[in-house]
Amino acid sequence: MSRKNRKHQSCSSGVNAPETIRQTRQDMVNIGLCHPAFTRLNEALKKHTNIYAEGEATLAFLKLLDRLCVDYTLIDEVCCSGPLEDVGYKINEALAQKDIDVILSTGAQTVIASCPYCFRTLRDEPQYAALKEKGVEIIHITQSLKDFDLEVRTNKKVTYHDSCDLGRHCGVNEEPRETIRKIAENFVEMPHHHTEALCCGAGGG
Repeated sequence: MSRKNRKHQSCSSGVNAPETIRQTRQDMVNIGLCHPAFTRLNEALKKHTNIYAEGEATLAFLKLLDRLCVDYTLIDEVCCSGPLEDVGYKINEALAQKDIDVILSTGAQTVIASCPYCFRTLRDEPQYAALKEKGVEIIHITQSLKDFDLEVRTNKKVTYHDSCDLGRHCGVNEEPRETIRKIAENFVEMPHHHTEALCCGAGGG
């Protein structure tokens, strides 16, 4: 389901508040009133392969896959550009096509994303529909980790904050908890969790 077709979880009238904000931001971009921070995101992706204009930090993710003996292929990825749509711009079609071409060239049937935003964008956005059409499954790292015994244990009290993109938008709530409970038997929920988790505010700019 695309973002535009989702109803807001908490509005009794079914109004999609995030989409209303997104449309307003698009109008602001069109009339030249976009916030400078959002403009810089768009400009960064014209010259660099990610919104931070610097190398992406994937080493910890790769070390974890190596430790678990997961057979994977590392691709020369670029930013999915999904964040642009949330701040008033359009997804960068050139970057989307580059990711699609690189992924399909590997012959892989599964893509593991470490970033919830990338997971959501590659899985749901029409610009990446070619992956689904070719039978490529998009999963988040937490969906993969639940099938492993990480051989690590702690007696510390542990909790988990549901990412908006992963939980509220994509419905991935239980898999992270399965992994955490294997490691920390003293797992406790926060007052607001699952689809009612409090938003950190960063995903939507």
